[in-house]
Amino acid sequence: MLRAATLKDAETFVPLRSDVGAQHLLMANPPSSPVNDPLVDAQDWIKRRDANGWFRVISGQDGVAAGFTQIFDIHHKNRTGWFGIALLPSARGKGLASITMTEIEQAARIELELHKLILYIRSDNNASLRLFDRLEWL
Repeated sequence: MLRAATLKDAETFVPLRSDVGAQHLLMANPPSSPVNDPLVDAQDWIKRRDANGWFRVISGQDGVAAGFTQIFDIHHKNRTGWFGIALLPSARGKGLASITMTEIEQAARIELELHKLILYIRSDNNASLRLFDRLEWL
């Protein structure tokens, strides 16, 4: 379900990277003007994700990217990290987020030896609020 990202995944993430509303819900800072080459932008974004923390592609049974999850700003001394999850619109409502949350908890605990995951959710990100409420993370 979770796998390392490849630059081939960039094409799948172009629409998500280009969606300013989605970027705001993800607490990102999208560029104020369109990028010259959205595919190159998505490839560069993937490279930065791997360099700055733990980043995995969420894939369906077919292996095609359905979203991503990441743990970033990892503080090894305090054993904390911030995390996020995003699914493409076509992948929502299929239970992938719930399964991913179980896998990210295990990765944080076992792979990264973290004791705490920290999450910010915008108050208008209703899908995320419902997910984390259902999982009893709120």
